[in-house]
Amino acid sequence: MLFTLQSHCKCLRQRVEPEQRNKKILDGVRAATFKPLIECLKSIDQDLLKGAIAGEKFSELFFASCKDEELAAYIKSLL
Repeated sequence: MLFTLQSHCKCLRQRVEPEQRNKKILDGVRAATFKPLIECLKSIDQDLLKGAIAGEKFSELFFASCKDEELAAYIKSLL
């Protein structure tokens, strides 16, 4: 039983650094994505965004259900 407990503790100590590194990565992702949608859209590559909204049905479907006037105006400015 003692051998198993010692092995388990050693394993946990070895995982501390990778877990801390992963937490930093996830904190960065969280900081970048927990923003209002319009801020996220303005912070990404605008050519990529324009390509994403250039679809044939995008305007029809997006503007029919968009309730945020600022977001709608921003998207309209990209089209």
